[in-house]
Amino acid sequence: MSLIGVLSSVVASAIFLFAMFRLKPRIEISPYIAIEQDNEGNFYTFKIANKSKRPIINLKADLSLAKSTNVTDGPIYEMWPISLRRDQVFEISGYSSKDRDADYALRFVTKTDLNKLWENDADIIRFRVMATDSLSGFSKCFLKEFRMKRNCLKEGTHRWGTNLDIH
Repeated sequence: MSLIGVLSSVVASAIFLFAMFRLKPRIEISPYIAIEQDNEGNFYTFKIANKSKRPIINLKADLSLAKSTNVTDGPIYEMWPISLRRDQVFEISGYSSKDRDADYALRFVTKTDLNKLWENDADIIRFRVMATDSLSGFSKCFLKEFRMKRNCLKEGTHRWGTNLDIH
């Protein structure tokens, strides 16, 4: 009898873990970097949107430039960190179509002149976000690589809500 109890506990735990593993954060990152202006000059924004219904917590963002150097076996990349105005956020709300403030979307900002820093199309801007699901506690890292700056850098502002385009 105890063998049946142990087996049913193991099966129940496996089903629970499978269900919890499905509760990871779901973030979408805009394919464009917005070039905006204020009274101090240009700044660059990276937009993310929480696509899950639950809040995500403990967000950490990282921005870097991967400079390409060719060697005999192909290119290698040297990573150069780029500072963000704020690189950690405590919480982003879960997605809701009724949210009039779009608290499920967030922009990360850098004042570093990416247009000048990003010298050639072999270089890559890497934007990474690590987030934790508020219910399951599972974390996930999201990576967006921006290649060919003429396709990625756009003047304007990211659109409202889940729309990741620039106007």
